[in-house]
Amino acid sequence: MSLEQTGTIRITDFRRYTGKIILDDGRESSILKFPNTYEDGDRAFVSFKGDDPDQSPLSLHAISQGWNYGVVVALNPRDTGSILITWPNLMGLVFLENKSLQAQKGTAVCFRLKKTRDGRLSAVEISRAPKDKYHYAQFYCGRLVRGNSCWKTGFIKNVINKDDHWFGFIEQNDGSKDAYFGGHIFQRAYNRKAVKGDIVYFKTTETGRGINVTVFNPSEDDDSNSTWTMITESRGKETLIRCPQNTFLNFLEPSPEQLYLVYKNREGVAVETRELRIERAPEAIAIVKDRNIPEELKLSAIDFLIETDLDHPEDFRAGKMRARKTQLLENIIDKLIAENRMEEALEKEVVLQGEQFNPDRLSRYSGISPSFALMKSEVQPKGPLSDRSEPWKIIF
Repeated sequence: MSLEQTGTIRITDFRRYTGKIILDDGRESSILKFPNTYEDGDRAFVSFKGDDPDQSPLSLHAISQGWNYGVVVALNPRDTGSILITWPNLMGLVFLENKSLQAQKGTAVCFRLKKTRDGRLSAVEISRAPKDKYHYAQFYCGRLVRGNSCWKTGFIKNVINKDDHWFGFIEQNDGSKDAYFGGHIFQRAYNRKAVKGDIVYFKTTETGRGINVTVFNPSEDDDSNSTWTMITESRGKETLIRCPQNTFLNFLEPSPEQLYLVYKNREGVAVETRELRIERAPEAIAIVKDRNIPEELKLSAIDFLIETDLDHPEDFRAGKMRARKTQLLENIIDKLIAENRMEEALEKEVVLQGEQFNPDRLSRYSGISPSFALMKSEVQPKGPLSDRSEPWKIIF
């Protein structure tokens, strides 16, 4: 009977997911094809015929080296359910056995991933996430923009003392009405009482009684008050997240075309800002599947899956991803037209026409610009459109 041996997964070709198992005794397996849920550095538990690593594995499973974080999204009476994996990589849902954890839906958890030979995932060594890691249980995806600081600025206009409490008002630099703040909110941020003339950074909410400060930012250095901001939408609600440069993890300078993942604290400040590099199939699949990511942001992931054309899962093969891309583009265009954002809709229409030519759709843009026209070759070819050597072109 062959003994189970341990080693480390080393993936050398991330597009084909091929590599080797480096056994702990120094021997190496032959080139193997791994499921796309396997990662470089995973611990391998493997057996070979005759204990010969040049043979095909008789059995194989892997366990992730590092900790993963996520949130419990489903439970059933049999103490099983699902965890949405959110950090360090997006990998969709994973099976959960809830017998010892006593978790509830929405619980932030940490765990390792066990991966079967065919790539199926399950969570092992599960525990509740430490409080200082809760932010890893929810991510935000979007682009970073400059000049849209989510913090307001102003100075303390006056402070009013009462017998058992105090409060004050801020004159805002943007000319808005004075903002009210409770003394307890100021003291929680600054550990002292406010003084007239103090320069402050803060966020507000507007109520029927006026503008109220909800949180102060005591940092006054340029880095902490960076105007790099992510504006993203989650469940129909716009969220603004301040992203200081000292939270940039795998890049130096943001690009307006690039997508980013952000994990934030309760004050709406990023604790980690990571460039989303859609070069791993599990991450791309998770982005396509996640309902909280806006449709437009899914297009890059879909393009990657079309180019890669995975062997599995079947639902994410290139053909089905092309159909999904067409559907997404149609949805995005309809939304832009409904909001009367015709120029943006036309830009997306050009992409859609490249995927699926349909001249009847172009009449929607007839009034947008006199220079917009549907042009054909000067010499009209005969035969069906699909057989013509000169394709139709959209000219601006």
